Amino acid sequence: MKFDYDLYKRELFITPIKGIVLVCACIAFYPYLFIKIIKNETVILVYGCVIFFIFILYVLLDVLGKFKYGIKLKNETINDALSITGTIDKISTIKTPFPHMYKIAPLNDVKAQIITISNSKYYIMQKGELKIGDYVYVNYLPKSTIVLEVNIIDDANVQNKSFN
Repeated sequence: MKFDYDLYKRELFITPIKGIVLVCACIAFYPYLFIKIIKNETVILVYGCVIFFIFILYVLLDVLGKFKYGIKLKNETINDALSITGTIDKISTIKTPFPHMYKIAPLNDVKAQIITISNSKYYIMQKGELKIGDYVYVNYLPKSTIVLEVNIIDDANVQNKSFN
């Protein structure tokens, strides 16, 4: 499986930056809403303020969740990629930051996961093909540990030393 670097960068770095700008704009607008509530004392404005606060909180949490994995993409390019082979020791599913990555797959079929190989953790988007105990070839970005390509190596590939 190969993964698109540009998609990772857009969804884990650029989109969160846009979200942070949106949250800052909303926070700057929030005092104006609060003053309106104090002056008018209307129930609709109170509900609007609560809904607005929940929206800001949701966007902030979503943005921070994505940015956690993509912040290092600022200084990392596809040319920095390294490769390893090893056995998957652990797979942990995390919140899917961009469910639209594979439009043909159902939403629950694509998962953002952390795979552990030789005590090192790697961020990966995958459709559930990988299992604990699989021997894999992984091409990844070293700073962000984002996987660009992963392939299961079967016995024939190990003997021939070909990793496609």
